[in-house]
Amino acid sequence: MQRWLEPSTAMETADPLDTDFAWFEAHRDQLVRKYEGLYVAIVEGKVIDHDRSFAALAQRVFRREGMRPVLMPRVTRTETVVRVRSPRRSRA
Repeated sequence: MQRWLEPSTAMETADPLDTDFAWFEAHRDQLVRKYEGLYVAIVEGKVIDHDRSFAALAQRVFRREGMRPVLMPRVTRTETVVRVRSPRRSRA
């Protein structure tokens, strides 16, 4: 039987955004002291840029880093949860 994903490969193919989000959560207190209220760009567990404007930050980061996954959360003391309802089709 062929196995498509070996256990050692599973860790190597983890979503980089999940890894960076875990780093963000683990370092939230330190980040709040330095960047509270700002958006930060995190790549491979490092803050590579920050700004008050998400749009300005994203433009700079993607120009410099190219189109790759980059975590860009707003630094706050607590996690903000946003619920977005999925669109539904209306029945004709």
